[in-house]
Amino acid sequence: MKATPKDMEMKAVRTPFFLSQDLAVVITDAEITVGAQTQVMRYADILVKMDGQWKFQTMAQSGWGDMLRAKKPAYTGLPGVAAGQTR
Repeated sequence: MKATPKDMEMKAVRTPFFLSQDLAVVITDAEITVGAQTQVMRYADILVKMDGQWKFQTMAQSGWGDMLRAKKPAYTGLPGVAAGQTR
C-alpha cells in the first residue's frame, strides 16, 4: 500500500438521516485534493445503535461496479445464470 501524500487534504460534509432510534444512514459528500487535482465523491454509511452506542455497519459507494462487470458476470446465486439472464 502506498503512503498517503503529504499534500493530501480531505474535506467532508456528513448528513445523517435517522430511520429510527437505532438505525441511521449518513451521506458523506467529500473532496480529496492532492496538489492541483481534486476528486469529488459521495458515499453512504449505515450505522446501527447497539447497547446505547452507534456502530458502523456498512458503507456503499457507486462507481466501482463497472470495473467488476468487465472482469466477470455478476453473481446471481443460480448456477450457470449470469445477471440479467433468466432460466
